[in-house]
Amino acid sequence: MLAAVSEAESLNAQIIADAELRALEEEGARGAEDIVVTPEECNVYAESSTESLSAEASRAAMTFAGESSLQPDTVSLSGLASEEAARTQLRAGRDQLDACSEFTMEVSNQEIRTTVSEVDVDTAADEDLALRTTAQVPGTIQESITVRAVVGSTVVDVLVGGSPDPAADAARAERLTDLVAAELRAR
Repeated sequence: MLAAVSEAESLNAQIIADAELRALEEEGARGAEDIVVTPEECNVYAESSTESLSAEASRAAMTFAGESSLQPDTVSLSGLASEEAARTQLRAGRDQLDACSEFTMEVSNQEIRTTVSEVDVDTAADEDLALRTTAQVPGTIQESITVRAVVGSTVVDVLVGGSPDPAADAARAERLTDLVAAELRAR
């Protein structure tokens, strides 16, 4: 499905299959041990929700050059056992937003202040949640739009790096979500 979206949009994406994705996450989890998040309940790296999602899901991701020069765009899929399991993942994201709209991360003695706010999107998914994340790193501000959507029993996560036009970023994330939703429904 991701390859079809990449080809249709001429994204020249790198597709990462389930096994490789799990290996990358394990490597990332080891590196996350040195990250200090305040308040502590906002430390998504310490929570097991991703691990439990990984254990029960069939997953894939793609990454490709986006409009931001600071980070690539990514689209990932998690095929779960049921629609309810997928909707639970979306609700977890909404609960996280309610509890952690502002937090600080300390990485290698560098403080990163992060704010997260909900953004309105209109996707073709069964349900969605869109977030704008702003990370203030000394010397720069990095923004991104994330859409987490549910299509049947699949969770779709789209991450678009921020450009000088936030409305265009949200529209891009919406479009990518819609393309993946259409592919999922066609199969």
